[in-house]
Amino acid sequence: MIKAGFREYTKALLRTADYVRDAQCGCVVAHVPLLPGCITQAETFEDARDSLIDAMELWILNGLMQGEIMPEVGGICLGACACELEECETGDG
Repeated sequence: MIKAGFREYTKALLRTADYVRDAQCGCVVAHVPLLPGCITQAETFEDARDSLIDAMELWILNGLMQGEIMPEVGGICLGACACELEECETGDG
């Protein structure tokens, strides 16, 4: 297992994303299967991808702040933990 930084980890997650054009509204729906509830939509593929990146970052940060363990993605895990984030937030680290 490889420990990766935030940017590398989110890039790995992005490679697992699914994009589907909705037949009814014509929008592009994007989601990351490894992150339950991490879903977004936009008019274009590029906008859906950009929105999905924002959604993934919020999903991950929220999970870490609550002490959740982030899923492994193709042998890559996030090399940060909630305690490290708390130290940054409080200035103790």
